[in-house]
Amino acid sequence: MAKFPVIHADCGEVISLFLSMSLACDYRIIANHTIFRKPYFELETLPKGGGAFFLCKMLGYNQAKNLLMSEKDINALAALDMGIVDQVVPNHKLEETAIQIAQDLANRPSRSLVGIKKLINYSMKDIKDYLDFESCELLKTLGSI
Repeated sequence: MAKFPVIHADCGEVISLFLSMSLACDYRIIANHTIFRKPYFELETLPKGGGAFFLCKMLGYNQAKNLLMSEKDINALAALDMGIVDQVVPNHKLEETAIQIAQDLANRPSRSLVGIKKLINYSMKDIKDYLDFESCELLKTLGSI
């Protein structure tokens, strides 16, 4: 895991793998027209990238389960309301906003930021086991097609 804060900025149609990757980041910004898609239903596979792991930690079991089992896409405002993104901005402000947040974080004492990241990441120490399990389950799903 990264030593310093990681910011994820995204826009447009985003597949669940990239949503999962963003959930591993410290700060998530998306443009107001962003839609998180769930192609794993169409492909008859599973969400990959630790999404279920991170969503359970962020939202709790029931909300994560309902979100992952729903075929509905997630629009920007719903993602913000759920707390899976930190900020929604107009598309033309996305890069500027991400840079501003990075600059704000860079102005904070690095020892404190690194220490905070270590404390937060400690709760994620079982992610490797989860990702191994996720890969095994995905292979089982693919084998049944």
